[in-house]
Amino acid sequence: MREEVAKATGADLDDVDVVVNPELTGRAVGHLEAASALQEQLQQLADRAREALALGVQFLLEDGLTQREVALALGLSVARVRQLAAVPTERPVPLTARHMQHLYDSGALRPPQ
Repeated sequence: MREEVAKATGADLDDVDVVVNPELTGRAVGHLEAASALQEQLQQLADRAREALALGVQFLLEDGLTQREVALALGLSVARVRQLAAVPTERPVPLTARHMQHLYDSGALRPPQ
């Protein structure tokens, strides 16, 4: 393509750059856009899952389990548990007894049996 442009314009071959910008049309466009949106959602869900796992690991460690015990319980390596324990997470605000009672009274939460 560069050679043809150089011949047609009389330009030096080294001075000719050809840029191809394909324009997608037809049936594929909608599917490609949907795939892109789904991939973005998947990445967001993976990030949320990773943070939830990290927070769960941190709570188990705070409850007194060793990293080895957490690894065994979750089917992870001790190195992975160590990584997750170091992930900064947003901690939920602990619920007070009054908040818990309100959740039970409203039916939003069932008391433990």
